[in-house]
Amino acid sequence: MIQVRNISKTYNGNTIIDGLSFEVKEGETLVLLGTSGSGKTTTLKMLNRLVEADSGTILIRDRDIRSEPLHQLRKNIGYVIQNVGLFPHYSVAQNIGLVPGLLHWDKKRIARRTAELMEMVGLDPAQYQDRKPMTLSGGQRQRVGIARALAADPDLVLMDEPFGALDPINRKQLRSEFKNLESALKKTVVLVTHDVQEAFQLGDRICLLSQGKIQQIGTPKALIFNPANAHVRDFFKEYQLQLQMEALYLSDLASCLAHPVPSHLQKESVYALLNDEVLLRKETLTAKQVVEAFYTVREHYPSL
Repeated sequence: MIQVRNISKTYNGNTIIDGLSFEVKEGETLVLLGTSGSGKTTTLKMLNRLVEADSGTILIRDRDIRSEPLHQLRKNIGYVIQNVGLFPHYSVAQNIGLVPGLLHWDKKRIARRTAELMEMVGLDPAQYQDRKPMTLSGGQRQRVGIARALAADPDLVLMDEPFGALDPINRKQLRSEFKNLESALKKTVVLVTHDVQEAFQLGDRICLLSQGKIQQIGTPKALIFNPANAHVRDFFKEYQLQLQMEALYLSDLASCLAHPVPSHLQKESVYALLNDEVLLRKETLTAKQVVEAFYTVREHYPSL
């Protein structure tokens, strides 16, 4: 889907992005992770040319993004930012239907798509479609922002700290809802965050950046169990145990559990299961069994 080849960016003599190269596969979620100033947001913005690369090449669907008219490129890419950027004088429905309108969809099709997406993100169309953004909570506005990014059914969605401005409870809930939504829609997503748990929860792969360079790119398991260098190891050190629980699925513990893991739990992370008392009460697996298996696998991973 995306090929980034040796891109660089300099501001006022300071190198912000230094020869980055990576690929994003169709249907995967790649998280750009790093501290402030690592270059993650600049990298994201170069994908839809909000920032122009000084050198290098970016291909989307095998086409150089500089060969396509800017307005056409952006119409085909969903974009979600931290502060949402909704038009305050537009209703919720008008905000969501904005890009389909620019693409000359007919009104009935826009209305159907708007209602469909509002239901997907947990907003009752009858209750919310005519409301203005200022009457919504922060979490509701972010839901509208996500719906707007998906409105024209783009294959690619870019997300810049989409949950960063929310309180911890709303952030956790929206992250979980987005993960389920993304899994159902099969979009290609590039997401920027500085939140390591968010990266591990949402990313199929994580690209850890520091001073405009890639320190390591790989699956959450690869980064937490096989760090490429001291920077990667130290970056995750404070949250190591929690992130190992987030990276390991119940299927990874199968050889250390007395009973087979139910199919619906195969891709449930250890961390998610242990924090879901309702789910645990419904299963034959106990928290003690899961924890014991986790520590056994953790000690030997990835040799098992």
